Amino acid sequence: DLGFVGKGGVVLSGGSTDFGDGIVQDCITFICVVQPRTVLLLAQCSLHADTVQLYKLDFKFIPHPSPTMPPSLRFETAALDGPGPWLCTQGVAGGMTHFFPESYHAVDLACPIGTPVLAVSDGVISEVNQAESLSGIHCHNLCSWNSLSLTISHGQEQFVVEYLHIQPDSARVQVGEHVKAGQVLCLSGKVGFAPEPHIHIEVHTLANLKGPSVAFEMAGEEPYVPEAGCWYGPQGKVAAPTTQPQAQNRAS
Repeated sequence: DLGFVGKGGVVLSGGSTDFGDGIVQDCITFICVVQPRTVLLLAQCSLHADTVQLYKLDFKFIPHPSPTMPPSLRFETAALDGPGPWLCTQGVAGGMTHFFPESYHAVDLACPIGTPVLAVSDGVISEVNQAESLSGIHCHNLCSWNSLSLTISHGQEQFVVEYLHIQPDSARVQVGEHVKAGQVLCLSGKVGFAPEPHIHIEVHTLANLKGPSVAFEMAGEEPYVPEAGCWYGPQGKVAAPTTQPQAQNRAS
C-alpha cells in the first residue's frame, strides 16, 4: 500500500510497473497539465522520503494545431481480430496521454494480451520495434514502447498508421513487406506506459511523421470514431459485455 491520500481523504489506488527485469514494483503516477507558476497539491503520503523513489518528466504543453479537424482517412477493416467487444479506454484528446499533439487524435482499445492486430488497409510495413518488455504505469515508460507502422495511400496522400504497445517479438511481418487489409500484423500487448493491456492507434502523414497526429475513422456498418467509455465490435459500437472478451488465436 503506497498510502497516497487525495482530496477528501480518499485513498488513491496505485498500480505496478515492470522495468523489463521481471521484478514488479508498486507505483503511482500523476499526470498533470497545469499553467505556469501554478502550485498544485496532488496528495499526501505517510511514507518517508528515504523509502520512495521519485521520478518526473517535464514537457512543455503545445496544443494541437487542428483539434477539431475532420477525419483525413477511413480505415478499410477493423484493427483487431475477433468479435470483441473492445472498450475504448482513451479517445481523442484523452486527458491521460492524448493531450500531446502527436497523440491527440489517437484512440486506445483495451484487449487481452495476444489479440491479433490487423492491417486496417492495404499498405507497406515501414517500421517494426518489438524488443522492449517493460510495462506498467511508471512515467519513465512514456518514452519506451513497442510499435509497428503501416504506410498506406488514401487519395493523393500517404499516411502512416502506428500500432503501439504490441507484444515483444510478435510481428508476423517485416519492414518493406506489402500487406492486405485484414492481414495479421502482430499481437497486442502491454509494453510501455500501459495501465492495462491495450492497443494504441494513431495516424500521421508520411510527410510529417513526428508532427501532429491526424484524425481518422474506423471501419464498420457506419464509419465511427471511438469514444472513451464505449464498447466496440468489428462493425461499430455495441452494448457492454457481461463477460470479459478473450484473446483470439489466428494464424498469420
